[in-house]
Amino acid sequence: MGLAGSLMLGWTILLLWADRRPVERRGVLMITNFVILGLMGSGLYAVSAEFMSLAAAGPLLTFQALLIALFASSYVLSRPSGTESRRDKPP
Repeated sequence: MGLAGSLMLGWTILLLWADRRPVERRGVLMITNFVILGLMGSGLYAVSAEFMSLAAAGPLLTFQALLIALFASSYVLSRPSGTESRRDKPP
């Protein structure tokens, strides 16, 4: 649990860092999707190995799927516009 807790703390700090400049650091969203997919895989393995029931894992798996959709759509919608990229470059 200590190892998992330290990883969760580190990822939380990474997400807070990305929040300071969300468009520039939007790649963190897609990396986070890989983490969520790994957690979903662990949940599905727990269900298949009968460590937990699908009824117990269902709400968490649904929430994780919604997070993946949210992060992927935020990544796509946050791409810099043409005017923003020109504004950042010196004349």
